[in-house]
Amino acid sequence: MQVTEVYSKKIDSAIKAIHLIGCNVNDIVDKYDKENFPNGGPLKSTCFLEVINKKLSYEIYEYVEKICSLAHHRDSRKAYEYGIDLILGWLIEDAVLIFLEDSGKKAILSGQDRYRKFLSARKISTQPDICIQLSSGNRMLEVFSDWKGTWRNQNHADLRDNKYNKLKEKKAILLGIAPLSGEGFLIDISQDDKSFVENFIPAYRKMGFTHNAIRSELRSLDLVMNDLLSI
Repeated sequence: MQVTEVYSKKIDSAIKAIHLIGCNVNDIVDKYDKENFPNGGPLKSTCFLEVINKKLSYEIYEYVEKICSLAHHRDSRKAYEYGIDLILGWLIEDAVLIFLEDSGKKAILSGQDRYRKFLSARKISTQPDICIQLSSGNRMLEVFSDWKGTWRNQNHADLRDNKYNKLKEKKAILLGIAPLSGEGFLIDISQDDKSFVENFIPAYRKMGFTHNAIRSELRSLDLVMNDLLSI
């Protein structure tokens, strides 16, 4: 099954972002060449590679469609589209992790989906994606991607549900990555009091928190990644 034009562009954008971070997407995929999804699921590297190549086999399409059909965060997306979004997010998180490690930082994946499994609603958590282990103490990092150019074009960034408050509790850093424009931002949530406001988010049809002037935070992604190293 060929992915839609919308998802073809999204995949191209993800590959571009991974390249801008300084990683090769095939090297990330190769990390999973000996891991299968649970309960007789397909090989993870095969699944990820099919997504990157924009063409899903019947086996992988059926698996993702079934496992993601009841997902809490799926919204109006088809189940397999939601699954593709998760996979692209995982690949970008892995690229950020590799960037940190190659730059001499000690870091580990810390999110509930760190084992790269599709989770049920009750197992999805708001735990930040990456833990950076510093001599002064750990800092949590949440990786946040904009696939549609919303930050640049519409000047707002939305965090669904209670994500903002949870990041505040963890004193987390929010790393925004906008693959379409090659931009990003870095916001230390522990020092942020007024940027995000609670409101209803139409795109998610749920309450959440919105930054209504995010365009002012955007900079070239390579500069943002360099700033990440200074924390």
